[in-house]
Amino acid sequence: MKKNIIILVSAFLFLLLVVGITILFVKKTSFNVSMRVRNEGGTITSEQGLVGGNISLEKGEDLKIYMSADEGYEIEKVLVDNKAIDLKTLVYEKNNPNASSVDGVAVYTIKNINKDYTIDVYYKSK
Repeated sequence: MKKNIIILVSAFLFLLLVVGITILFVKKTSFNVSMRVRNEGGTITSEQGLVGGNISLEKGEDLKIYMSADEGYEIEKVLVDNKAIDLKTLVYEKNNPNASSVDGVAVYTIKNINKDYTIDVYYKSK
């Protein structure tokens, strides 16, 4: 009886060890990007057409995000993972179908996705 219990406990511990090692070495291969407009005055859209919300991407993919101010508004700030980006680094495309104003649409690109991201955009009146 004691021998059977020892065998069962040993098998259980071995199974826990295998599961633990598997969890440790399995790498995440898909990541989420959360896009939010934090006030009125414009939109945020992914190149896949998702307006706001979350998008799932595979590791290594690039993602273009379009931010378009409504008439009479402009981008106040953009936070990527709660850190402000320099608005001068945004590229503006006037002929982009996502543009809702004459200024065009601001484009921010995340290259080589390798983690989860949160993008928050704030607009202000001109």
